[in-house]
Amino acid sequence: MTNFEALIFDLDGVLADTVDYHFAAWQRIADILDVPFDRAMMNRFRGRQRRDCLLELAGEDLACDAAELDRLMVLKDSYYLEDLQRMTRDDLLPGVWSFIQAATAAQLKLAVASSSMSAIPVLERTGILPYMDVVADGSTVSRSKPAPDIFVWAAGALRTRPVHTIVFEDSSAGVEAARVAGMGVVGVGNQNLTQGAHLHIPNFEHITVSELLESMARAVR
Repeated sequence: MTNFEALIFDLDGVLADTVDYHFAAWQRIADILDVPFDRAMMNRFRGRQRRDCLLELAGEDLACDAAELDRLMVLKDSYYLEDLQRMTRDDLLPGVWSFIQAATAAQLKLAVASSSMSAIPVLERTGILPYMDVVADGSTVSRSKPAPDIFVWAAGALRTRPVHTIVFEDSSAGVEAARVAGMGVVGVGNQNLTQGAHLHIPNFEHITVSELLESMARAVR
């Protein structure tokens, strides 16, 4: 049986219900640019860095205007952080609070690896920052998912080998990154967005830590 030592979580859509906050902020940017924006595009933004998302939203014509790109990225973050002031532990997704506490009690190493530049504020406001041994965000590595860099960095910071690590993701880019890194990966939420994961769960509400470790050990054989 694989000896798993560490769990690495994506943040948005895995631990915290931040999708609506991000959607509202991106909608305001789309309104400024006078371009269409919808939930399908929001799904494509999952797990990706702001610059890549902004280029898809605005089109390649904006790519040569670095100053305007920077201004809009800062503006998007300001809208998002403004809305985050309303966030509480109630914005954690179902079962997350109990699962994190159980994983801590089981002496597993825990990390967040998110493309978001606002990971720390979200973790603070939802109350789970103290449980995380390592936090990697959009500023930690230069290559974003689906490159494996952020997961490799987080595992190194946790002092654990990839083969002993489980990643929780809700995006195809994140699943690909974890697989390339040589880690076990659990798809959380919509299976259509996490094809290629070793295991899928709708959320953390109806699975225990021991059940998940046993299922993953079988799945990665």
